[in-house]
Amino acid sequence: MKNFLPFFFLLFVFNKSFSQIKVNALDFADAGDTVRVSIALSANTNLLATNGANATWDFSDLNPSAQRIENFDAPNTFQSPFNFLFNNMNTTFGKINANFSNINLMVISLEKAYDFIKKTSEHYHQIGIGLTINGNAIPMMYTYKDVVHLFPVKYEDEDSCDFQFGAGLPSLGYYGQTGKRVNFADAWGTITTPYGTFEALRIVSKVDITDTIYIEQFSFGTKFTRPTSYQYKWFAKTEKLPILEVIGSYQGGNFIATSVIYRDIYRPEVNQISTKENEILGDVKMYPNQTKDFIHI
Repeated sequence: MKNFLPFFFLLFVFNKSFSQIKVNALDFADAGDTVRVSIALSANTNLLATNGANATWDFSDLNPSAQRIENFDAPNTFQSPFNFLFNNMNTTFGKINANFSNINLMVISLEKAYDFIKKTSEHYHQIGIGLTINGNAIPMMYTYKDVVHLFPVKYEDEDSCDFQFGAGLPSLGYYGQTGKRVNFADAWGTITTPYGTFEALRIVSKVDITDTIYIEQFSFGTKFTRPTSYQYKWFAKTEKLPILEVIGSYQGGNFIATSVIYRDIYRPEVNQISTKENEILGDVKMYPNQTKDFIHI
């Protein structure tokens, strides 16, 4: 019996090492899906430092301030002018970008972002965006796609991409955006939220974005660089959206969360936000309002 102990020990270690979760395209939403999420005003950001193998995160104290439904719209529901660029051939679904902040600069106002997503067995990437610019719906195709995820994703996987889009604005000028995304699956383990307890893979994304605006009327152009965004997302099998998503930036070494969203059930006591109410979350304040080179957010 003694001679068999090392074998059983190695077998246990082998099974344990392969118990971490791996996510793929089937674990993400598809056209026609609707998913309820809760919005919390804050989260225990100290838990963001917990990473590595077989980690444990307890977010059971999340307090929802509101709920909304995430709708994943099929391409055949796209309206003009979006359906001229995006269709069943190049798009899996479209969805409202709830994290978009309005931009107002001189005579140009950008509002209400809508994302166009292509999902395959190999990747999940954003191929385009729809913006309301001075009250007009403007579709833009990405010149370089934002590859949000490569499939399958497992612990310690890392990837990156550069993305870009831009278009001339009739009688106004130009608006465009360039950016870089770096993804790292830095942990796997067990996460608990008010929705339940799940085996999850955490993916951390670092996203840098620079916006470019040119105003024809004033022969004026400027670039403004947004604060580096860090996106912490916990994915569980077949849940369509992250069990928890915490987005924010680091200021003076401290993480400041700007968005805390988690998968949830219907809670009648919580304020329900309609899709239209959720389209505009807030404005970006910039200074100075006229500059030759860069503008500050």
